[in-house]
Amino acid sequence: MAATEELSGHADVVSAVEIAAGGDRLFTVSSGGTAIVWDVRADGGFGGPYPDLPGRWVAGRPEVVEPGRLVVVPTRPVSRTGGGDPIFLPPADTRTVSATFIDPRDGGVVGDVAVADMPAEPGLVTSVAVSPDRTRVAVTTGLVTTVLDTGTRKKVTRIELPATGEPGRDGRPLPAGVVSCAEWTPDGTRLLLCAWGSPFSGTGDLAVVDAATGEVERRVPVSGRARVSASSPDGRLLAVASEFMPRVTIIDALTLDPVDVVPLSGTDTVEDLAFSPDGRLLAVAGVQGFLQFVDVAEGEQAGDPARFAAPLLQAEWLADGETVVVAALNGTVSLFDVDRGLLRAPPLPASDEVAESHVHLLPGAAEELVAFSWELPGRRYPLEPAAWLAEACAIVARDLTPTEWDRYLPGRPYEPTCSDLR
Repeated sequence: MAATEELSGHADVVSAVEIAAGGDRLFTVSSGGTAIVWDVRADGGFGGPYPDLPGRWVAGRPEVVEPGRLVVVPTRPVSRTGGGDPIFLPPADTRTVSATFIDPRDGGVVGDVAVADMPAEPGLVTSVAVSPDRTRVAVTTGLVTTVLDTGTRKKVTRIELPATGEPGRDGRPLPAGVVSCAEWTPDGTRLLLCAWGSPFSGTGDLAVVDAATGEVERRVPVSGRARVSASSPDGRLLAVASEFMPRVTIIDALTLDPVDVVPLSGTDTVEDLAFSPDGRLLAVAGVQGFLQFVDVAEGEQAGDPARFAAPLLQAEWLADGETVVVAALNGTVSLFDVDRGLLRAPPLPASDEVAESHVHLLPGAAEELVAFSWELPGRRYPLEPAAWLAEACAIVARDLTPTEWDRYLPGRPYEPTCSDLR
C-alpha cells in the first residue's frame, strides 16, 4: 500500500494508532503522552478550496498591489511535455514568466502580462516587487528586470545589468548580469537589484538602478551573493540575505549604508525574509527547514531556531504580530507562535490534492489564510479563533483538561472551552 499523506504533529515516537468506526477520525498517541485526533476526510474537514491558476504555476512570493483587492504573483506555464525540474532544470516550455494579477477575494485572474523568459540555467529564481505608491511592479527573470504599470499593465522599463562574465550551462558568459530579487527605494525612484558577482566567487551586491531609465547609478556591496530581500513596513530598512553565507545584512534604505550584519545559526540557505508588522523582528525561512528570527533593533539573532520537516519557501506574519505562517515544500502551511516558540496547530494541507509542491501564501492575511500549491488548487483557512475552536470542539467534544489548560494557556484562569458552546 502506498502512503498518501504524512501527518506531522507528534514530537515523540507514535506508540498507538486507532481509526474511528466511521473512518473519518484517526487517533494517535505518542511515547511522550500526547494524543492527537486527526480529521482524515478527503478535504481535511476544515477551511475550503481556493482556485488554481489555469495552465500556470506560482513561481515566487506574491505581493500586494491593492490591499484586499489585488495581488501580483510571478507565474510560469505548466509544462506540456514534462521532464526536468521546473526550478533546477526547467523544460523549454515553462520559461516564460508572467506577472499575474489576482483578486484575492475569489482567486480570479484579472490580468496576465508575459514579461520575459528565464534563461536555461539551473537554480535561477523570479520575484516581484511593488513600488511604495503601488503604481508599478518590478519583475525579475534572471537576466532581465521588467517594470510594469499596475494600472494599465503596460511595460514601462526593461533593465539588463552589465554582464559580469558569469558562465552559463554551455560555458559561455551570460549576456547580462544575474538578478535574483528586487526592492524599491522609499521614494519609488530607484530599484535595488540583488545582483550576482563574478563567477564562482560567491560575491554580489545591490545594483542601484533608475527605475525610469534603467541606468545603473552605483553598486552597494553586501555580504555574499545576494539572494533574497525584504523591506521594513516603514520603508526605512532593507534586509538582504546571501546564497552562501548564513547571515542577514540590514541596510539603511535611504543612505544604503550597512546597519548590521547578523550571523545566523547553522549553514542554512535563506529562502525568504519577512519583517514583523512593527518592524521589530525579521523572520528568516531556510531551505533546510529552519525558521529563525533577528531582533532588528539589537542587531542579533532572537531565540533558538525552529526546525520544520521540509524546506521552507515563504514566511508571512499575521496582523497580530505574534504568529508567523510558513509554507513548506511538502505541500503544507504551519502557524508558529513566536513568543512561545511552538506550533499553534498541526501543519495544514495547502491543497485538497495530496502532493509535495512549492507552496506560497497570499500576503496581507487578515480574515483568512490562503495558500497556493504550485499548479494545484490551493486552500483557504479562516483566521477567526472562534472558527478554529468550533472545529476543535466538533472533533474532541469536550473541554480542555486542567493539565492541558496549563500547558497551552499558562497563567490564565481555567474556563470551559467547548461545553459552553452547546
